[in-house]
Amino acid sequence: MHGVLRRAQGTAHQLWLGGQGRDAYFNDALKWLRERHGGANVVYAGIHRDETTPHMYAYVVPLDEATGRLNARKWLGGAKALSEMQTEFAQVVGAQHGLERGNKEAQALGLACSLGQLVPCGCTQLRKR
Repeated sequence: MHGVLRRAQGTAHQLWLGGQGRDAYFNDALKWLRERHGGANVVYAGIHRDETTPHMYAYVVPLDEATGRLNARKWLGGAKALSEMQTEFAQVVGAQHGLERGNKEAQALGLACSLGQLVPCGCTQLRKR
């Protein structure tokens, strides 16, 4: 991975109608990003509410605080580590909002990093898509 910034995006399935719960979900997602990557490394976050599926996005500087150097591999170390990070996000953030991890085999095309799509718990028909 080249470049200074990494983009993270968190979405939930459009059928999840969280209302005010969405704001709590986005706040918890940002808190998780800051705890995982260091608060100073999360340099920007925003929410797109004008699309079919509201989603949060954030830009993270992959700074290794131990060495003071840029190190995207430490945070995103390959497909396996990225998949594990998506699972952790679903367990820590999604579960408390009634969401679970989507299909592990699904590809997040066009994103430098994706936190993966979360689906409402018990919606097996959504996971098969």
